[in-house]
Amino acid sequence: MGFLKVRKVQALAVVAGMTLTLGSPIAANAFVEEHFDKLIRAVENGEPIECGKCNLSYANLSELDLTGADMNGAYLYGARLRGTILREANLDNADLTRVDLEGADLTGASMAETRAVSVKWCGTTMPDGTVNDSRC
Repeated sequence: MGFLKVRKVQALAVVAGMTLTLGSPIAANAFVEEHFDKLIRAVENGEPIECGKCNLSYANLSELDLTGADMNGAYLYGARLRGTILREANLDNADLTRVDLEGADLTGASMAETRAVSVKWCGTTMPDGTVNDSRC
């Protein structure tokens, strides 16, 4: 069974805008499923990741390799990106409000005018190579 089919079969509950998921990565709700599927297909097929202005709110994208991803203007509110590799990614104008980036690698990423409010940076490698341990 393919990666996408397995992920769609996994348990998913949406309760008052919050999610309970089994497995990782998985889309948070039906509203973001199309953008989530597009991103996962690109990862699976080794294609360029073009997800500018994608709505990936509350999506669990932990432990993915999103090197060089174009996520300019992406809406990632509340997303989980623990241990995600975002080297050289374009996160310009993205909304990272309440995102969990613990242990993520942003080396060389572009983050011009990125909204980053209440982000869990704990152990995150920042674009300049320094490690940010805030909100651990």
